[in-house]
Amino acid sequence: MRVALAIAALATLILIGTVEATVSNGLLADLPGRARPAITGAGTALTLLSAAASAVVYAALGLGLARAGAGERSAVGVATLVGLGAGLIGGAIRALLVADYLRTILADYGMEPLLGVVLGTFVVASVLVSVAAGPMVAWLSFRRSRRRVTSSPPS
Repeated sequence: MRVALAIAALATLILIGTVEATVSNGLLADLPGRARPAITGAGTALTLLSAAASAVVYAALGLGLARAGAGERSAVGVATLVGLGAGLIGGAIRALLVADYLRTILADYGMEPLLGVVLGTFVVASVLVSVAAGPMVAWLSFRRSRRRVTSSPPS
């Protein structure tokens, strides 16, 4: 049950990140002459929606682990592994999706050889955010659901 929950959460998080990156890449491709991206309502909404959807996935993971009888350390460990996998796999997919755009921008400044460093930094940042934020949301959900399950009935 715990493995199935982790795999489902991982796949969903990768899907969320891939959809976000695909839409974001489309917004970047629409810029005239590969201009610098501006902060827009559409881009901001996309990011917020993706972050909220990811938080829901981690919260559901914490709840599912609590209902499956996992211990607190186990729940945090599972959520951390899911975050690590989502950051690595999802970050790599997102990096590949924006690589052409970044290559063009870096080439304009004569810095195309730095593409690997930039993409690698993007993946590392994805891992760090996923490992830091995701398990925290899962833990909060786990604790809240355990409190409901283990609290004694009113007398």
